[in-house]
Amino acid sequence: ANYMILPELRLILECCKGQASVEDAIYMKKRELSDNLYNPNYNIIVDFRKFETLLDLTINESTTNFYNFLKGLEINSNIAFLTAGPHQVGISMILKELSTNLRYIKIEVFSTLEAAIRFLGCPIENFDLINNKITELDKNTA
Repeated sequence: ANYMILPELRLILECCKGQASVEDAIYMKKRELSDNLYNPNYNIIVDFRKFETLLDLTINESTTNFYNFLKGLEINSNIAFLTAGPHQVGISMILKELSTNLRYIKIEVFSTLEAAIRFLGCPIENFDLINNKITELDKNTA
């Protein structure tokens, strides 16, 4: 898991790929939160398209643990999960359902970057820039 902050777009890009545990996701989020560019009001695109599985726990337990971590944060943003297959959709939908209990976070699940960008209210003219940054982030994520 890795991230990139684009302050000019008020946007955070997160990339999760391969196999990871909930601890990996929490560790990445803690690094992001301590970044000088971080702003809790920035919207987030989570690229799950190359994410395979969560290790150690079942999907429900893992997503619940990550939700409990998020619940303790003061995040005021919309989050778009970008998915490619049923496994990523399943995890994203569990997080979306859990997020209904969070006051300041709205999560939606998308299969296209364009739809995610539109949901977040980013000008579509920034599509190529965002797509290039996601590609760059993907290359730098182990």
